[in-house]
Amino acid sequence: MGKVIAILNQKGGAHKTTLSTNLAFEAARCGHKVLLVDSNIAQRSASIWHENGDSKPLIDLVAIDSGIDKAVEGLKPGYDFIFIDGKPNVDRQTAQAIKTADMVLIPVQPSPYDIWACEDVAELAKERQTITDGKPFTAFIRSGCRKGGKLSGEIESALRDVNLPMLASTTTYLDEYKLSGLGVGVSAKDPDNSKASYEIRKLFKEVLALVK
Repeated sequence: MGKVIAILNQKGGAHKTTLSTNLAFEAARCGHKVLLVDSNIAQRSASIWHENGDSKPLIDLVAIDSGIDKAVEGLKPGYDFIFIDGKPNVDRQTAQAIKTADMVLIPVQPSPYDIWACEDVAELAKERQTITDGKPFTAFIRSGCRKGGKLSGEIESALRDVNLPMLASTTTYLDEYKLSGLGVGVSAKDPDNSKASYEIRKLFKEVLALVK
């Protein structure tokens, strides 16, 4: 039965698609059967990524705009991993994605605005955890961090108040991630020569360890 990873944040530009597509690519590169779910029908970022590059032979894609929980539950037996690229808002579909997920990742950039924007998703996930014995596992991941930058004390405090863990893995602000939007995952490169490849490979290993 496939593991479902939902990447959710109501804020646009939080790197949801970047993380979804690159994690999907890395899972496929490691030999897993992978499905990518594009839930943002209006923007179609994940669908365009899939159409444009070398991922199509490796990764299946579906676009779902309603009933995502029932649809994904029906698809789980056919895949090792299903990655849901979330919409830039909190609505019924977001709740459905949380309901079907084994893991919810909330990408957050090091700014107060990103912290405030993700609180609604965090609260929805925590509400779900109260009735399902702590599932889905939900955590923040710092994404698009600038070299040499760090979270301020105020933001660290805000994250603690939300009372969800932070993954050890991070992604940094690199042109490689922008170029991956052309349809290939950054982990296709040698991690010894690509920081982005190293970051995504490390992140997927952390996801594997947590979702089992």
